[in-house]
Amino acid sequence: MKKYKTIQKTTRELLRNGEGQLVDYKRDAKGLHTEDLIAFANADGGTILIGVEEIERNGQQQGRVVGSKIDDGTLLQILNKAQECDPPITMVIGVENLNKEPLIRVDVPRSPNRPHGTRGGTYKKRESNRNKGFSQRELLDTFLERESEVFVKRFRAAVDGLEKSLDDVQAITFQMASEISFGLDEVKERVLDSLEHISGNANEALESTEESKSVLEELSGQMDRIENHLAELPSKRDIQLLQISIDSIIHAHSLPDPNLEHKLRIVRDQANLYALQANDLFMEQELPEEFYQDIRRRFPFLSNESINEAVDSARTSNLKLWESFKQGPTKGNE
Repeated sequence: MKKYKTIQKTTRELLRNGEGQLVDYKRDAKGLHTEDLIAFANADGGTILIGVEEIERNGQQQGRVVGSKIDDGTLLQILNKAQECDPPITMVIGVENLNKEPLIRVDVPRSPNRPHGTRGGTYKKRESNRNKGFSQRELLDTFLERESEVFVKRFRAAVDGLEKSLDDVQAITFQMASEISFGLDEVKERVLDSLEHISGNANEALESTEESKSVLEELSGQMDRIENHLAELPSKRDIQLLQISIDSIIHAHSLPDPNLEHKLRIVRDQANLYALQANDLFMEQELPEEFYQDIRRRFPFLSNESINEAVDSARTSNLKLWESFKQGPTKGNE
């Protein structure tokens, strides 16, 4: 609690302008009620000056300092009033004019937890220079306003946290993809090595019937090890579900897709595959609906526009290759 020997500049202005929307006078602490505190907290906030009475001077209402007790009992009485609010309100207490008649300044900010009421269920707000009761509609609107502010604040915090972690999610995804790719390459090498070994052992078995039994046993063990290596890898379905989950986050927050080019390349390859199967390399006919279903199943958040552009790109590329083939080799290559 701050204490001043004189009256501060802002307090002098409050005394000069009289009671209003943002200020109220109380001759002593006994005149302070819970309703006075909740009225300011439920409106725009304000200041209560204790030890001040309202007078008329030159046709204008003003405040005159008459002094107030500032002992522990008085201050405790004010603090208890704040705790009797439901929910309790926050306020700042200061003492000024200690050299003469002391006054107590109580600043009550606009509360984020409004509406506040008394324990008896009374709800009021500051309006002009008086405390006015809430209508049922005003009370409902205040409750809804508070809940919407809380929701927006929490939602923004969640979005901020999600956006900050999105880069980490993408990095982890790329790392997982690299590890999966490395694992597939490693298994492929092991399979090839094992097949070479199997082939060599089989040839030796043909030359020596005595070694046939041991060779077959070794082949069986090697095949078991190959199956174990393959079982350690994540399934294609698991990888696809992970990619779709990441795509949904990117789509929900309208973020740029770092894998867009990779997806479009797959679309072009699939278009060429369907075109070859239909013996229609230049895609003069519309691709079958099955093609589009396959693409949407794999990339559910890829727009139709992007899919069609990729198909057009594949068609154009094939036409260019055909034109280049018909022209034959260039002079430099003849």
